[in-house]
Amino acid sequence: PRVRSPWLAAAVSGLNAEGFSSSGIRGGRQKGSKALAEDWAFIGRLDYTPSQVHGLVLGASSYVGNSGQGQVDANVLTQLYEAHMEWKYHGFETRVLGS
Repeated sequence: PRVRSPWLAAAVSGLNAEGFSSSGIRGGRQKGSKALAEDWAFIGRLDYTPSQVHGLVLGASSYVGNSGQGQVDANVLTQLYEAHMEWKYHGFETRVLGS
């Protein structure tokens, strides 16, 4: 069985607002060793497993960081939040995600 830590926290290079468009922020993702690291972001995740309901995991996570990456007049604060639920019981599995 997979063992999960109940929490996670990390600092990562932020998104690049230059790739943002009217269709979303997906274009702001950066590519590994080519990523700009002028602005940083912080991620966190917290999971809770109540002992009363076998197989249930409730949790939430967030991403908060600036996405300017050194661009002039592009101090873009980006915030993403989500909540999730996963339940596994006698071969049945369901997941719910909201952001």
